[in-house]
Amino acid sequence: KRIWKIPDTRNTRIADIEALIELPLVNAVKKKKKKGIRTYWSTANAREHFAAICIEPRYLSETNIAFARANLGFQGREEENVMLQRPITPSTPIEEVDHYFVGLANQFADQN
Repeated sequence: KRIWKIPDTRNTRIADIEALIELPLVNAVKKKKKKGIRTYWSTANAREHFAAICIEPRYLSETNIAFARANLGFQGREEENVMLQRPITPSTPIEEVDHYFVGLANQFADQN
């Protein structure tokens, strides 16, 4: 069974993110939220073999679009979203996933 969370954090308080986002992605989503970057959906499901945070490009600044093009494989095609993702397995430590996604979130520019 797939487990997807679709929080649309645009109107979500940072204090509520832990209830909406999968544990390995909480810190990265909080960091993005503090930078004014909204999460469209996320998943961290070892049965699906990947963890991901999806961002709608229409909510990103030109600086962050440029970052996504240069570093995340974003092409800017119609209906394409910016994807932060990595493979995981049941034995992947939560701390490793957290570190990876926080590292990506740190690279985005503040949009506030």
